[in-house]
Amino acid sequence: MSTFGLFGIEIFKQFRRLRTHIGTFGLLGIVLAVAIGLKYGDASHFVGRLTRQPNFQIYGSPVNALFLARVVLPMTVFLFLPLFVSLVAGDQISGEAADGTLRTVLTRPVNRFALLSAKFTLAIVYVGALTAFLGVAALTVGWALFGVGGLVSFGWDGVSYFGIAEGVHRLTLSYGLAAVYVLAVASVAFLVSTLSSNSLVPIGVTMALMVMCGVLGQIPYFESAKPYLFTTYSELFLRAFDVPVDYPALRHGVFALLVYVVACFCVSALIFTRKDILS
Repeated sequence: MSTFGLFGIEIFKQFRRLRTHIGTFGLLGIVLAVAIGLKYGDASHFVGRLTRQPNFQIYGSPVNALFLARVVLPMTVFLFLPLFVSLVAGDQISGEAADGTLRTVLTRPVNRFALLSAKFTLAIVYVGALTAFLGVAALTVGWALFGVGGLVSFGWDGVSYFGIAEGVHRLTLSYGLAAVYVLAVASVAFLVSTLSSNSLVPIGVTMALMVMCGVLGQIPYFESAKPYLFTTYSELFLRAFDVPVDYPALRHGVFALLVYVVACFCVSALIFTRKDILS
């Protein structure tokens, strides 16, 4: 069977699994919680925490659909999106190995590399779909509660304002960069999945690696290793709101993350195609 045919089967199987929908409901819950907080809470206090300026005062309201989509992204990229995608990507091989279905599948004349490619493609699609869902949900809820307007972006370096068209462009770029980083995390979980027969191990290992790499990146002694840690590029999506945008830096970060993705897939293929699963 071709990779495309296997991919269709994997989508059908994945859609029936409960963990596939955990991320959807989890992100929707976060969007609704933030929207309600902005609707009925103190926006000045909220923005003050974002900018680390406790006495920040706002006259008028910057809150609208674009602002909500901007605010929920950092909250999810640093923890929830990686966790949710690890649930799915880390389950691709180890989950079926634990259930015994992987052994049954491989008793048939199925090309292992094609099967692995189909599963990895599914992980890529899931990352893109879940990130896009977050943006669409934030814009939809924000439009319903606050309406649409220009984007006011608050950061540690100051405040920027973008018109609606420019705001949508910046948000699209930011969500795309976030998806690339989350894809790198998912690739690590996928790699660990080929080494384990317990679907919880890839999730735990991936989260532990995120914490460890994040800590190493903050220690001056390991400064020379920082460019090679995937967590170094976890804030890349925030650079989409810089004025002006440093596109060479963005391209460098995307390239580094894609190297991680390709390397993880190649190592996964090497392990999976040689692994003794049928014994």
